[in-house]
Amino acid sequence: MADRTTQNIYVVYQTLFGGNPRIAFTKSTNSGTSWSAPVAISDNPAGLGVFNPAINVSSDGRTVTAVFYDHRDNPGSSVLVDLYLAQSFDGGATWQPNIRLTSVSTNASQAPLTSAGYMLGDYLEIAQTTRPTVPVVPIWVDTRTGDPDPFITRAGVAPYTDLVTAWEAARESLAQVPATSLRPQTNDPDRDGEDNQSEAASGTGPFYYSWVTRTGKELDISTRLRVETVQHVGIGGFIISGNTARKIIVRALGPTLAQFGVPGVLQDPALDLYDSSNNLIASNDNWKSSQQTEIQGSGYAPGDNHEAAIVQTLAPGNYTAIVRG
Repeated sequence: MADRTTQNIYVVYQTLFGGNPRIAFTKSTNSGTSWSAPVAISDNPAGLGVFNPAINVSSDGRTVTAVFYDHRDNPGSSVLVDLYLAQSFDGGATWQPNIRLTSVSTNASQAPLTSAGYMLGDYLEIAQTTRPTVPVVPIWVDTRTGDPDPFITRAGVAPYTDLVTAWEAARESLAQVPATSLRPQTNDPDRDGEDNQSEAASGTGPFYYSWVTRTGKELDISTRLRVETVQHVGIGGFIISGNTARKIIVRALGPTLAQFGVPGVLQDPALDLYDSSNNLIASNDNWKSSQQTEIQGSGYAPGDNHEAAIVQTLAPGNYTAIVRG
């Protein structure tokens, strides 16, 4: 690939490094008079083949993108391959870890059989990014439909330190991204209470106030009280703050505590949950008698069938749990 503005030439090719198949990269900054030392840009496992690379470079010469076929996901097969991507954000000086682009492996045996073997064809190309919020669009030949067909995908482009830009590039259309290179990158540009890193990790939109997944911390709060069977009950209160409902599990444990050296455990605890108006929300005696699936799915199922548990989604407010024998 040649850059007519800078006279740079960028080349990728398949070769052997230390006896192992690799995709190599080299570039010339003087119209081909001299070349940089070749470097391996594929991180495929030793002995597994890579082939048919393609390359393209952004207009500023900074973002270099290569794609290639790779056998690493099917080490026992000689015909199943996937498309992988390698990227550099500093003109090819350093490279990020490879990324698999295909969700389904291509079966090369469904391509035409020639005297040189099955031939997918050298039909790989990349529409390069024009700015950081515009994706690269690789094109390759894929046989998932039963025939060799051209496929494309969008790949978000951004250094691994800028997850938000990568999220934009992979998902938003040209009508949605800004005319400038980058949106202003603040901790919480849409002021929805979630920072950019949190929203990128949850796959939500960092620039849409109404599109957010709360990533609050999971809390464990516990207390231990002496409980008897008539008037000596255990009372635990808790408050849910904010303006969002929370899903909680309340448990009353007895026999399970014996293994931790707790003496005189309550053999058959029962549990009631009340709101701030003293309305009974839910009750449970033996946890498997109701909500068993939800309780098990929470990962906090009591260790004894006689113990109690309640799963509820509660609005912000004050609540009281009462444990009795």
